[in-house]
Amino acid sequence: MDPYLLLNIKRDATLPEIKAAYHRALREHHPDKVAGSTADLAAIQHAYRVLTKETTSPRPAQVVSLDEFEETNDVFTHPCRCSGSYSITEADMEAGTHLVSCSTCSEVIWVGYQLI
Repeated sequence: MDPYLLLNIKRDATLPEIKAAYHRALREHHPDKVAGSTADLAAIQHAYRVLTKETTSPRPAQVVSLDEFEETNDVFTHPCRCSGSYSITEADMEAGTHLVSCSTCSEVIWVGYQLI
């Protein structure tokens, strides 16, 4: 079942809204609180885990083309605004990696490239 429908929230719900909906669903359907409740608590818990993972996963700050990286010995680097750098290797690209973290801060970018 769709986790948004199960928790009765909008698709653009914030993390606090997701948490509130989760706790509300647990209270409304808990077998000790509501006799004859047919809601599956495991499904409610799964919906919460899925949605909180979506909202807490790293999201890229920006999309950067591989053309903007400098290449040295099969390692492509791009400066970060914190003075650290992003690095991706040819092996990373062959493995399908696009999300790259800064070596210094927590920023993540999405590297755009096409394999030839």
